[in-house]
Amino acid sequence: MKALLAGGRFRFSTSAFVMDYTNLQVQTPIGIGVLDIRNAAAATIRGVELEGTSLIGRGIEAGGHLAWLDATYDGYIAVAVEGFTGDVSGNRLNNAPELAGRVWIEWTGDIGHSRRLSLSAESTAQSTVLSSIGLTESAIDAFGTALWLVALFVFLAAGAAILFNQEWWRQLAIIDRNGGTAAFSGARVGVEKDEAHGQGCVAIANIVRSPKVPRAMVQAFEAAQAASLAQRLVGAVRAGEAAGGEFQPVVSAALLVVHRESFPYIDLRVDQNASPIEELARLVSAYEPEADTYVIRAVDPHDD
Repeated sequence: MKALLAGGRFRFSTSAFVMDYTNLQVQTPIGIGVLDIRNAAAATIRGVELEGTSLIGRGIEAGGHLAWLDATYDGYIAVAVEGFTGDVSGNRLNNAPELAGRVWIEWTGDIGHSRRLSLSAESTAQSTVLSSIGLTESAIDAFGTALWLVALFVFLAAGAAILFNQEWWRQLAIIDRNGGTAAFSGARVGVEKDEAHGQGCVAIANIVRSPKVPRAMVQAFEAAQAASLAQRLVGAVRAGEAAGGEFQPVVSAALLVVHRESFPYIDLRVDQNASPIEELARLVSAYEPEADTYVIRAVDPHDD
């Protein structure tokens, strides 16, 4: 079973299995350099595995894996050191830990224009295993077991925190088909933040110089009734910048317009530009007259 939570920031998977073996091949050291190898054992192996990863910050991902394994002989007369034999039915298979786990954390970031650097750390642990068949039950490493149960709890708690608290950082605006509007700003969205609602439009803003920014955007959009939707949106962004804009210099701008088709009618973006809004306006002016032609080419190229 797999699941994506918190908008894909937390990935979780779990699996369980049961396997029955007959004529299982077992290798047992019975002397220096001497192995007893025989297909004579019957065993039942059951297990559960839990695995998850979580994006906990920009470029930082953490994950964990915990496995429980119940691997025991249903019936086996084992040959031990010096040739002694004994019934080990009910004992654990050798080299089969009851509990095993791993936790890790990794950071990945850009260094320079074309290189990326990754740093990671991990830790693994498992309960005690038998290195040979022997005639006694393997002991469980209680300390390692407790360590990994705690690690799993912390990891799942972190995932739950992301799931239930993600709205703290979110800002969302919605317009329904009747022109009704709604907006939401999480408690931790950076200030200044505000929203403004107009006729068939809504503007939201955060980390701006003035709460007047979204109101200026709505006013500009409503005033340009004769312009196309793309031109009205660009004009609204221009008005927001003129009303104070963001604290930091704006270096990117984007416009997405959807019309009748399943794909965007206009999808333009400007990045790392000294005047991104003006450059976006230039692109819109150049692209919009040809937009219908591009739609026809995509839907029915024979009509072009």
